Amino acid sequence: MCKSLWSTTKFLLATSWVVITLVVAAKAQGFRVTQTFLKADDARMSGPCPLRVVFHGYISVDGPGTVAYTFTRSDGATSPIYKIEFQQAGSQSVTTDWSLGEERELPSYSGWQAIKIVSPNELESSHETGAFSIECRPAKTGTGEQTAVTNVSNSVKGSGTGNLGSGNAQRGGAGVIPSVPPAARCYLVTLNGFTVNHATADDALRRDGTGDEVYLNTPVVLRVSSSGVRFVNSGASGPGYGERRPNESGRIQAGHATPNGGLQTGDSFPSDTPWRRDSISAGLGIPYRFYEGPIGPGELLVVVPSLWEWDGANNNLSQNYWDMVNDLRVHISAWMNNEGYEGFTHRMLSGGSVPVVKTFSELGLRLSVSIGLDPFNPGPRPIGMRLPRGQGDLAFFDPQILFLTAEAADYVTHNDGYRLGAGVLPFRYRDDVDLEGDYTLYLQTEAAGCRRP
Repeated sequence: MCKSLWSTTKFLLATSWVVITLVVAAKAQGFRVTQTFLKADDARMSGPCPLRVVFHGYISVDGPGTVAYTFTRSDGATSPIYKIEFQQAGSQSVTTDWSLGEERELPSYSGWQAIKIVSPNELESSHETGAFSIECRPAKTGTGEQTAVTNVSNSVKGSGTGNLGSGNAQRGGAGVIPSVPPAARCYLVTLNGFTVNHATADDALRRDGTGDEVYLNTPVVLRVSSSGVRFVNSGASGPGYGERRPNESGRIQAGHATPNGGLQTGDSFPSDTPWRRDSISAGLGIPYRFYEGPIGPGELLVVVPSLWEWDGANNNLSQNYWDMVNDLRVHISAWMNNEGYEGFTHRMLSGGSVPVVKTFSELGLRLSVSIGLDPFNPGPRPIGMRLPRGQGDLAFFDPQILFLTAEAADYVTHNDGYRLGAGVLPFRYRDDVDLEGDYTLYLQTEAAGCRRP
């Protein structure tokens, strides 16, 4: 009897231990932060004291829930605890800044800033990735000039989720502006080329050729001034780049998937250093001229770059993309009417003195470009479509938008924060894992003579 009781007791204890273990394991497998990242937009800054270092990053989770986090710094300071809600697994962007530097007391400094997750689990971003250094000098007096810091995102934000068609846009000849406002300086904004970090998931039957075939589809430029918001450039689709086949005209050979081209992982176009530009192509070829003309005080240039993959018969995505871009124009116009130029730039663009990149979703705009995952008939689509987990089988495109004020354009032309050359900004568009694509586009802003018709 005692032996039987002891055996029963051992069984119950063992069972209880298994149950406790399973409960603990289940909790351990629950909602967690899987990754956190923070990086200075310009890790080596110089200019008039003080300097404002801007940091962008993201927090990734494996399911729905609330994340509590704070920012930690190399000087020992800690921010208040912030909370961010996730409706599903994925990533959300975060940003912070640090103003420091004084002519006599702190002319130079090297340090770091990081994201520290407080709950649901403890995690801290890399201090090495968040490292930066500054060298500041006395501010100029009497000239009204001051060098600002860059606020350009790293495409980051992980995700590119967002294309364009006909519509009733005002179409301009390569963005040429006929007149030059007083005190305006002129700039040239170009797409120099791209790198294939990873090729897209191709049409299963390869009916369009081996590897990727990409093209520009209605690249967009908006010019914002006191007279309103208007399209400067919103052309149609350009030539395709990829495998050149005998039965197809108009495709330009690019890539190394076959002797006749075809873009594959590791390829670049138009050269092995696609961030450098030797020429500009006609029409919608690459390298491409987004804009050439003046940007004056109180004016804003809005550039929306994207690259499309051609896969099979056409679909309705171009029109849907046009609807999105027109929605962007309408909203910017409304914001300007309600807040004025100064109010808009201070609320949305860090004061307007630095180049800023935001996505449509960050501006609260709708995303209407979506596709289902059909490997046999995917159709043309923008690279950078994301598939929200737990929300069906539709992937969405969330385009990145470059905002350039006159001050920001002047700064970026002299800045080499990415070590790719002055004025060069990389835009990374990364597909969801099921779509596989991952491309970096290289845009450049430089001073130019004002072109007239």
